[in-house]
Amino acid sequence: MTTIQHGPLSCRLCFIGHDSAINAINTDGFRRVNDPGYWGAPDPVVLVLGQSKGRTQWQALTGHFDAVAFAGIRDRLSAILTKVGVPVGTTDFDSRFTASEEYFGFASLVRCSLSTVDGKSSGSPLGRAMRSTPADRWVRNCMQRWLIHPNPRLRLVVLLGLTDSYVTAVTARLRDIHPTTFRAVNATTVHAAGVVWTFLQHPSRLSENHFRTWISDEPHRKRADATAGVRLALGVCPPSASADTARTPGSAPPRPRPTAARVTVGPIGLHAAIREHLNDHPNLVRHGALGRDNVKMSDWRTGNGIVFAYENETGKLWTPGDPALRALTATVSSVVYPAAKLWTGTGRDGTPLYGRHSALRSIHELGEADLIRFAPATMAEAARILNTLLSM
Repeated sequence: MTTIQHGPLSCRLCFIGHDSAINAINTDGFRRVNDPGYWGAPDPVVLVLGQSKGRTQWQALTGHFDAVAFAGIRDRLSAILTKVGVPVGTTDFDSRFTASEEYFGFASLVRCSLSTVDGKSSGSPLGRAMRSTPADRWVRNCMQRWLIHPNPRLRLVVLLGLTDSYVTAVTARLRDIHPTTFRAVNATTVHAAGVVWTFLQHPSRLSENHFRTWISDEPHRKRADATAGVRLALGVCPPSASADTARTPGSAPPRPRPTAARVTVGPIGLHAAIREHLNDHPNLVRHGALGRDNVKMSDWRTGNGIVFAYENETGKLWTPGDPALRALTATVSSVVYPAAKLWTGTGRDGTPLYGRHSALRSIHELGEADLIRFAPATMAEAARILNTLLSM
């Protein structure tokens, strides 16, 4: 897992082979300056990534570090995040960019400054750099260095930039570094490594018309997709009803999602109903420790970071041994699996046995922990378990 402290970063991965005194290199018409930095919480829930520091940020580097990231456009960034339901939650947005911040992290996809060799940073040099084999190596190095192992609490990565070419290029590189857990969610959102990654409008003042459209109440297809991504990651809604989801006159009303109270299933269909409920729930995402093609078990994570697992073939739920969940064992069929009893049994050849479902060993949060295995007999019982997990 990766946690990063607020402040300048020590990384010369792209400068290997160069003298330590060299802090800028040129290649194929692009220039990279070794000045990486990170702002905010070391273990953020939401990580906001620009593309690369621009001229305003370069100039700010000579002053107070906390004032550098998104200098001059923080008000616009706050409006962009708020519009899709990211809980900015403060009138003093500048306080989010300090070492005392606990929820947000800020950086750029390329942590060092990237520009053309003549110093121009406008017009998305990063997008052009990804079409250059030598310059693209910088981009891939940075993504491998900082995005391969998400920090423990991370739920959402916001990627600023919404052009089709940028979304396509960055998405392809995310797929390359997370091949086993990557899946597309919609046009602006993917899921990988147990984290939701969604693309939003960039706050640059060069995109004034796009910015005004984004923060308006007019329907916006990509904003609607991004809002769905935020809800998937955080389980929160925008502060007001969005025109993106408004029903047009004469259209059919949206089909209501089945809830536990309305679902009636027999024993054979119960397992499938629970799977469908997990897949459709807006506050649950796949954790990512197990491959999506694992037919025996799937792993899940709530908006508060609680991890649990579901046995696809038997309908059993494996949860942490939290007291709130232990209280349910009186009314739902269950077995408690204390961590102290792991490896205490032996096989016929004397080899120590794990003592619970082997797939759990691949899930870091569950493998060696106190667990409860629930066997719900109805959707109502399954819903009680899930609601308890979601409230933790």
